Amino acid sequence: MPIPPSEATTQLDRYEQPPSDTARFLVCGLGSLGQHCVAVLREFGAVVSAIDQNRAHRWDIPNLLDELEELLIGDCCQTEVLQQANVQNCRAVLLVTSDERVNIEAAFAVRLLNPHVRLVVRSTKQNLNQLLSARLKNFVAFEATQLPAPAFAIAALGSEVRGFIHLGDAMLRVVKDPISPEHRWCDRRVLHELNTPTRRVLSYIPEGSPLPTQFHQWEPNTRVSAGDTVAYVEVTEGLARPDAVPVKPKLTWRQVARTVRSSFSRRGLQQRAAEFWRSTDQQQSKRVAIVLALAIVLLLLVGTGLLAWQQRISGWAAFYTTAMMLLGQTETVIWKTDSKESIPAWLGLMNLVYMLAGTAAIAVLYALLTESLLAAKFQLPKKRPPLPLQDHVVLIGLGRVGRRVATLLQQLRQPLVGVSNRPLDATVLPQMPLVVSDWTNALAKVNLATARSVVVVTDDEMVNLEIGLMAHAANPDRAMVIRTFDPRFGKSVDRFLPTAKVLSAYELAAEAYVAAAFGENILNLIRLNEQTVLVTE
Repeated sequence: MPIPPSEATTQLDRYEQPPSDTARFLVCGLGSLGQHCVAVLREFGAVVSAIDQNRAHRWDIPNLLDELEELLIGDCCQTEVLQQANVQNCRAVLLVTSDERVNIEAAFAVRLLNPHVRLVVRSTKQNLNQLLSARLKNFVAFEATQLPAPAFAIAALGSEVRGFIHLGDAMLRVVKDPISPEHRWCDRRVLHELNTPTRRVLSYIPEGSPLPTQFHQWEPNTRVSAGDTVAYVEVTEGLARPDAVPVKPKLTWRQVARTVRSSFSRRGLQQRAAEFWRSTDQQQSKRVAIVLALAIVLLLLVGTGLLAWQQRISGWAAFYTTAMMLLGQTETVIWKTDSKESIPAWLGLMNLVYMLAGTAAIAVLYALLTESLLAAKFQLPKKRPPLPLQDHVVLIGLGRVGRRVATLLQQLRQPLVGVSNRPLDATVLPQMPLVVSDWTNALAKVNLATARSVVVVTDDEMVNLEIGLMAHAANPDRAMVIRTFDPRFGKSVDRFLPTAKVLSAYELAAEAYVAAAFGENILNLIRLNEQTVLVTE
């Protein structure tokens, strides 16, 4: 599928033209997200005022008060406070408090005072956001974790892929490809030859050059060499329609025969049995049913053979008698013998053992049936899948950011295991393996040595640092992503752990909120060349 020029990605984190003299903005709510919004707006030279309920004793952004034209302490829902903040002359109002009800109520108040101002609201209610957008006009709303979560998920993959962009029914993939001497493009292609109907080059970094800040800064006839880095966006046919049924290649008879032989070989059967047994790690009832079925089959075979050999009866009669023993029918062990003759001791003992085994089997069978019926009747939650053994992502912290990252990783079909320090409702991410434990003991349970990467996104950046250091000590070669809040703290962690990706969800989201305040329709957010790239429509 060709890439339409009108749908190309656009880098919005730095505008080339300065805002006009009327670019006055109002930020309501100076939490972490609000502070980052102020910082980004000031980078564009905008005039920024702010309203907050309380004056913070410590700011995440250094010298934040110096960046504000005015800081009002009060309720942003009150008309008097908004008028004092000069909302009538604002180009946009960013309502980013942590209380969604306050944000929506303030949006109503702002719209009454200024019918044309741009409203950018922090809200997780997608349906309500659509309804309000139709009513209030010039209104856009985002969830604070909606846009930055893909950056965490892609960083967790630790590969050349930098992001995915949904375009209609298709999906575009952004790739940053380091050129090695063995690369198919090395010394064989010039840059303009890399552009095809399904691929567009975004940036080119020669060996030893600094990271570019803009796209399309290269000479078209430059030859690609070893050590260079090429970033491009391409249509991935395999991901174009995720709901499409994959077409299986046709196999020859020789390939079919080889597959059958390998499947039924001793090694193949052992491998399949081991994989099946591991798949039931957290489904104990299924394991009980399997063991019970094998025990019943074994008892039937042993009993049938023993009776046919000792009593000189047909195989069918021996099988029927054994089955009746398991069901507790004692009279079936009495054959046409003289009533004065007693039943052999071995036969009586066998009958007793089979009766007890049959009674236990029936009891377990009833219990399993009752469990399945109750689960179907009352919609009891299903048990979670077993923990992956290798090449998985360890996701520590399942708050709003963590849950969204987990959802994206599952959409990418990346094996993962979640770690939480408190029980999680069974309806939340039911297909994700879960370890509930305190942070320090959890790492010993998630197969960290064979993991692909570790993502630490709890709501406490000190805990994130502690877990990150523990994970790095246990497995220093794995990719790591750490969430921070304070920019200064994040820079310190980045210098201390240079191999880790240190990201701030609110810092990433703030750039999207600010771009939306300037009137852009934000579709997605990716990280490329250590910068935030916003995809707009």
